[in-house]
Formats: sequence, structure tokens, C-alpha cells
Amino acid sequence: LGKINMYPPIINQHVIHFEVSIFATLDLFKFNESILQ
Repeated sequence: LGKINMYPPIINQHVIHFEVSIFATLDLFKFNESILQ
């Protein structure tokens, strides 16, 4: 049971990190577009 309880936070961290990296990439594209224009 102890090991099972440890998994969800780790998975949540990966999901949050994945979402943050996606938003950072999108912001970077918007930033580059604003410079090019």
C-alpha cells in the first residue's frame, strides 16, 4: 500500500512538467512571431 500511495504524486509531477513545457514552447513560438513581425 505504501508503494501504491507513492505513485500518484510522481505521475502528477510528470503531467504538470509536461503541461508546463508545452505552455513554455507555445509562449516561445508567440515570442518569436512577435519579433519576426
